[in-house]
Parts: sequence; structure tokens; C-alpha cells
Amino acid sequence: MTTSFFCYNHFTLYLAYTYASFLKKELGISSTLIWRNTIFELPKNIGAIWDDVVQIDLASGSKSGSSGVCGSLKRITRIRRIIKDTLFSCTCFRTSSALLVFKDNGLYDTEVIRLFKRLRNGKVVLIEEGIGLYQSQTRTNSIKQVAQVLLGVPRQAHRTQGENDLVDIVICAKPDLLQSHKKRGKIILKRSNLFSEVLVKAYVRDFLGLAQIPDEKADFLYFGQPLSEDGILKDYEEIEHISDFIISLDPGTDIKVKLHPRERSSKYESIIEKHRNVSFLDSRLQSMPAEVVFKLLGSPVVVTPFSSAAVNILQMGGVTSLLLLYRMFGLSQERKSSLDALFSDMSEYVIDSYDTLKDGFRTPPGVIENEPSNEYFYEMEKLLEFI
Repeated sequence: MTTSFFCYNHFTLYLAYTYASFLKKELGISSTLIWRNTIFELPKNIGAIWDDVVQIDLASGSKSGSSGVCGSLKRITRIRRIIKDTLFSCTCFRTSSALLVFKDNGLYDTEVIRLFKRLRNGKVVLIEEGIGLYQSQTRTNSIKQVAQVLLGVPRQAHRTQGENDLVDIVICAKPDLLQSHKKRGKIILKRSNLFSEVLVKAYVRDFLGLAQIPDEKADFLYFGQPLSEDGILKDYEEIEHISDFIISLDPGTDIKVKLHPRERSSKYESIIEKHRNVSFLDSRLQSMPAEVVFKLLGSPVVVTPFSSAAVNILQMGGVTSLLLLYRMFGLSQERKSSLDALFSDMSEYVIDSYDTLKDGFRTPPGVIENEPSNEYFYEMEKLLEFI
């Protein structure tokens, strides 16, 4: 029996590494890694865990050509052909008993899922990678959706995560929060805490190949968001809001900044120059999943406007402190309302005023203790009963 994992960033790679290591060491099951090319490069030690690695060169298929309907049709056709040609030539993919994915919507993921079902008709397993799995259907542009359907984009690509009817099994941290229509016709398994100190250090040392793990500590770990890059705020507005938070803390508080992949580091230059207690994380840690960095830094207080990594961190073991700052960042009322709904079960972590953080107050009121972590994943053992 073999399995295939379809990954696209460092976070999904960590989840896949953790599960694939367990399957290989504990249950003797081999795995194939399918990696869709992004800005991230694969670690050199990739073959230590996966028996086969397949890279899908989607960059060439996504290159802009002519604009308009004809250009979109050509791009979609190229992408589908690249995925098909690449995976058809992969024997491990064609013989896998299960395909484990982290998204079940969008063009790339639905194409891989559909191809797997056509070639093998094996089990498709959706593993939670963030809060998107629990979101409701958002408003869609019906004209755009009709156009995409006419261009051949699969109907599953238009849905929110968890609504793809080709998925057989869902592994998630909070099964009770999963909407009933997303459970219909699927097997639901509870995800273990995958971020123990042992696993995180093994990932960094053995998989990423860092012989010496960077020794960094911080009181607060700030997860940046591409607010100005995405046009949500002006540059100066975002800098002002970040600065307002920093000056609300004791000047002796050590704050480390982890950049979002789409953020420009230059926007923090004036902040770091003005506030000596603020600095960037070690460059070797910047590309690692935020959840891994959190563990390596000794579980500091997590601060972010609204990063989904904060939700994952709350599901880890140990005591977690979190500050969600989106209400303090001058966002539109519509966006704030949307975020309020998204974090409705985490309202105790949402900050309305910085007053409680003054006078050297370092541990915010939003503190919870989660279930302990472990290195034996019963959901993988259970999974084998169904595939």
C-alpha cells in the first residue's frame, strides 16, 4: 500500500512530513510527495521520508499570454495538460491507495483530485490546513463563475473548502465546528496535535538540514499580514497601526517579526529603527511555518491582525497566549464584521483597546491550555481501515 501527498507550501509540507514519517516508521507504508512549484524550494533531504517526489511545473502553465477569454482558456488548458502529463507518468501516483490533500477547491487541487479518481478511484483525504475548512459559502460573482464553468474550470473549484463531493475522508482538529453539509457522505476523523517539540525539532534538524537550530527567544511573536501589499491599507496607515501596538507595551518587551510570504520587509525598517526592542526573526526561520517557529521560540505571546496561523497555534498543546489586532487597524466595517464572524469563537483574544497592555503587562487575558501533544497519530491508523 502506498499513499500520495499533494503539497504547495511549507506548512502543508510540515503536515505531510509528520504524517508520512509516521506511516513509514510505525506502519511500514511508503508515500509519494507531489509538489506544485511555488516560490519555495524543496529541502535537499526530501528523499529521507518520501519514496518518490514529483514536481508539477505550474509556473510555465500560468505564464500570462493573451488577455481576455481566449487567454484564460489557453492558461487553463495548459495547466490541466501539465498536471495530467506529469501525474500520468508517475507510477506511484497511479498505484496509490489514497491521495491526501490540504485543499479541495481551486483549479490545481480539483484537477489533481479528479485525475486521481479517474485513474485509481482510490480514497481522497482532505486534511485541515487552516480556518478555511470551517468557513461558510461566500458570495460569488455569478457572471465570473458562469464564465469559468464555460472555460472548463471544474464546479468543485468554485466551492469553499470541504464541499468537494469527490473527497471521502476529512481529518480536522475541530469536527464539531465542521458544518453538517460538509460532513454528509464523508468519514470525519479528529486530527491530533502535530506540533510537539520533538516533531518540530526533528523537522528542522533532520528534514530541513539545519545542524544547529537557531537559538532565538521572544516575549511577543508578531505574524505580519500583507495589508498594504494587498491594498487593504496604505503603507503609512499600516506602519502607524503596528507602531501603536508596540508603544502600548513595556519598552523592554522583546518583539520578533515573522513576515508573511507576500510582505515587503522594507515597510518595517522605520519601525525597527525607531523601536530597538523590535527585530526580524533569524532569516533561516522566516521561511518556516509560523507554527514551527512558535514552538522553537518557546511559545511566546502570538500577535497578528488576523493570521490563520494563530488558529492553528491555539490547537497546539501547552499554554497559548494570543492577541488578534484587526479591530485596531482601521479596517472597513464590512471587513471587521467578516473577521468578527470568522473569529466568533475566539472573541476573548480580539483586542479592542491597548490599555490593558500598558504598565508592563506582558501576558494578555486570552490564555488557554490545550490538549497535550503526542507522536502517535491514531487518525492515520484509523485511516487504513477505510482505504
